[in-house]
Amino acid sequence: MKYLVVGASGFLGSFLKRGLGADGVSSHAYENDYIVDMRKTDSTLSFFSKQRYDVVINCAGFTNVDNCEKEPESAFLSNAKLVENIAQAGKTSGFKLIHISTDYVFDGEHGNYREVDFPNPINEYGKSKLIGEKAVDLNRDVILRISTPFGKNWSRRKKTFMEYVMENLSHGKKISVVTDQFTNPTYIADVLRFIKAGSKKGFAGIFHLGVKDRVSRYEFALAVAERFSLNAELIGKAKLSDLKFTAKRPRDTSFNLYKVGNILKIQDLGSSLETMLGD
Repeated sequence: MKYLVVGASGFLGSFLKRGLGADGVSSHAYENDYIVDMRKTDSTLSFFSKQRYDVVINCAGFTNVDNCEKEPESAFLSNAKLVENIAQAGKTSGFKLIHISTDYVFDGEHGNYREVDFPNPINEYGKSKLIGEKAVDLNRDVILRISTPFGKNWSRRKKTFMEYVMENLSHGKKISVVTDQFTNPTYIADVLRFIKAGSKKGFAGIFHLGVKDRVSRYEFALAVAERFSLNAELIGKAKLSDLKFTAKRPRDTSFNLYKVGNILKIQDLGSSLETMLGD
């Protein structure tokens, strides 16, 4: 298999690029990646007319939720138009597209979301990601929705939630973490395992991927503190309403993992953190 990772300079993209021995595309200079602005149709189609791949994984996107709220046009270009361009190129070039999406396509009213449940995003980030999903041909390609990803960060860019917790606690700083927002965090090594399995077996459609546990951000922070022997007493409790976000956050976007459980053995959060620590 010849793989290409779009968005290879980001947290997930840089991990997958190494794990798959893949080529990478970035919109700016990063390591030895191709430099292509795939928000532009012409440059995207031109690139894929010269390069041949079996599988293209799209990790690119505008992921700052509050900034998406302030800049909806930029969110659309990075999270929707870019996906449409890659999907269009795939129809000509014949590669399989695995598009990484988000739990934020749901409104968070009930949790335990299945792949067939109706999306209803409540912020511009989720809306732009949902538009991007609609460009993917589910008869041949894959949408993989993930949430609160954690794992080894090879990127030089923004820190993950787990790194925010670890960095502050390791320096003896107190943090406040919400108790009323719930997800199934996604261990990025599981994303790599899913892609390898799906590439070989020809999966298509929508899949949800995370650890077994439905946890609040607060519970996630406590689990990180426990596994890395950090002071959990520094972790204070907060409510979503206490934090002055620009964009609304869905309260419970936890996943139903039955479908992906037929493909991969899914670990709980503690075991995934332990595996990460061992690695």
